Amino acid sequence: MNFTLQKIVFIIVLLFTAVGIYVLNSLYPVYADDWVYSLFYESSPHRPLSGFLDLYQSQYNHYMLWGGRTVAHTIAQVLLLFDPMIQDILNTIAFVLFIVVMYNISNLFNRKTNGLLL
Repeated sequence: MNFTLQKIVFIIVLLFTAVGIYVLNSLYPVYADDWVYSLFYESSPHRPLSGFLDLYQSQYNHYMLWGGRTVAHTIAQVLLLFDPMIQDILNTIAFVLFIVVMYNISNLFNRKTNGLLL
């Protein structure tokens, strides 16, 4: 594989971005809506979600009683079932993949690796 300077710059920028995003994710606490979505929606007394069956019922309650943003809220509740470190890693991977997709769209016609464009 022929690594050019542009590919090396691309990889370095991507790695620094991933590390920065991971650090920001790990420093950002769970609060407000995040805390609410870690609980079973409309249960009395309020209790934490215990698994995917609870998540399904909680999302059903949320959809019927509050709103239709089921996909976003399901993603949030699934992530909140995991350890915070796993949440941070998954969030970092998703963010970096989003950046790579945006880079590929913006570099659609040139197709040469451009670390500075990234």
